[in-house]
Order: sequence, then C-alpha cells, then structure tokens
Amino acid sequence: MKTKLLLVVPFFSLLCAAQAPINSYYPVNGSEFVVLSTTAPLDQTASGANKTWDFTTLTQIGTSIDNNLLPTTGEIATFPNTTNNTVSTATIGVDIFESKIYSKDNAGQVAITGIINSQVELNFAANNALVGTFPLNYGYSNVDDLEGTFTSGTFTGGVAGTISNSVDAYGTLNLSIDGGGITTYQVTRLKSVQNVDLSYSIFGNIGTIDQTLYYYYAYGDLSLDTPIFRTSHTVVNVPLQGINNETYDQMEKYYNFLGVAENSKIASVSLFPNPTQDQLHIESKDSEIKEITVSDMSGRIVFHQNGKIETLSLGNLQNGIYNATIVTTSGSKTEKIIKN
Repeated sequence: MKTKLLLVVPFFSLLCAAQAPINSYYPVNGSEFVVLSTTAPLDQTASGANKTWDFTTLTQIGTSIDNNLLPTTGEIATFPNTTNNTVSTATIGVDIFESKIYSKDNAGQVAITGIINSQVELNFAANNALVGTFPLNYGYSNVDDLEGTFTSGTFTGGVAGTISNSVDAYGTLNLSIDGGGITTYQVTRLKSVQNVDLSYSIFGNIGTIDQTLYYYYAYGDLSLDTPIFRTSHTVVNVPLQGINNETYDQMEKYYNFLGVAENSKIASVSLFPNPTQDQLHIESKDSEIKEITVSDMSGRIVFHQNGKIETLSLGNLQNGIYNATIVTTSGSKTEKIIKN
C-alpha cells in the first residue's frame, strides 16, 4: 500500500441528526487541510445510522489548500459548460502538488466535467459525471455513467465508466493526530465510488482506475460545508505504462481557513453602504489593507486583489449575498455583503 498523493485526484475535489443536509458540493473557499498518514488501515466499512468511526493512529505529513475559481475562457472551451474550477494545492515535505477539478453547477445540480493533475487529464465532455442536486440528505443514492477522453504522458485515449454517490451513514467520528487527544465530531458521510475503463488506439481496453472516497461532514455547532475529514483509496491498473494494481491512499483533516488562523486577530474594518447596488467603500481604522477576496455563497471567488483598496465596484455581479474577506496588517475579517 502506498500512502501518497493519488495518481488520480479525487473526483470530488469536496449534516443535526440524520436529516441535516450537505448544503454544497464546493468546500469553503480557502479551506486548509492537514495531510495525514496512518500506522493502521482505517476501517470505514460501517454504514447506516448512529455509527462510530475511530481514527486514532493518524500522523501529519503535510498540508493542502482548496480554492474555488472561475474557469478561464480556454478552460471552458476544453471542458464545455464548466462553471467552477476547484484547485487543490498540497505541500508534502519539499514537494508541491496541484490538481484541478472542473464542474458544472446548474441550479444546485453538480456534475464533474474534467480533472487535471501532473499525471493525467480526464475530460468528461461526452458524458459528465453527475454528483447530485444539492442539498443532499441522508439516504441519497445515485449511479451515473461517465464518458470522455484521457491524456497521460504520450497516451491519449477514451475513458468510460460509472460514478456512484450516496449519503450512506451518520454518527460519531473520533480523531487523534500525532498521538494527541481524541477530538469527537458528529458527522454525516458522503461516499463516492468511481470505476473507470481506459482505452487506447488499436489496443482497446488498456486498464482500469477504481476509486472510493469518503467525506465526513460535521454538523451542529461545528457545521461546515467543508468536510471535517476526507479519504480516498485508489487502485490503478495500466500494464501498458508499467502500472500493475498499484494502490494509493490519501487522508486529510480540515484545519482552518487560508490566512485566517483560529487564534488570529479580527481586523477593524468597515464596509459601506451595505446593501449596495455598485460601489462598496472599505475603511480600515488602525491598519493597512493588504488583500481582499470576494466569493459567492458556493465558495467561488468572484473578485481578488492584493494591495491597498478603498473602493470596490460590484456592478458586474449578480444580485445576491457574498462573503468579503479583508486581510490587513493587523488581522483579518470576513463579512457578508449584499448586492441589490
């Protein structure tokens, strides 16, 4: 078994008693994770109501950050109908890994349109991989076909298979990292299974990729759209490339928001007028503004700028509620703003 970043990035890249929903497919923008390994395999077979998972042999080996970006014109041309690009950047030792998951969100119905990392590109233009229509509740289950092309090194061929998603369990998750104390979360779990066949030229089928992913969402006081814990298990078999049933595992624990540590200072910043139809003025009383990021309620970045900013134009945005995160020399602050 190999504990490392996956050959194929997870397809995603990402709940009160059983009925609390998974509200969004997209993680909170800037979500930071601790990348983990384990001295003993995790037992995730339990499914159903009121289950308990004890993952207490975890060790930190790195960090990763998720960001949601608007796709470029070129990316939309390559992955038609894409509305979002979720970028995950992981640092393990001196190595940095970046992966991108392209998706289409149509009134809450989310489907994967493509995936890119340093080793492979998967394009589901022929048949997008449906995740589901959010919010998703406990008991949700769906199987969908996917189809398109893959590119890996000098190989370009076809890809076809199925994706199965289910909100299959809820209960208690106990986590311990680096021998520390156990932290307990009440969670609901999203399970995703992908079985993919690869074909190439006259050779026909040249291999398979089978992947199982689990996402544990905390609810109650710790309710988040970002999973509190996520894992992926992948088996890759492509003999033509010398890959024979190689296994890859990845585990990550949610840590905090990018640039906003849990014990950081709250900046003294005012935003006005709010609501606004266009101009939003930003005033920092005791420090200099270094950066501002505006994201919609799905976590997708719609504006980002470094440097001192006093006025922001929202005239090109659709009416709605947005989150504005302002980073100053003395701290950070996130406020909801209304465009009307």
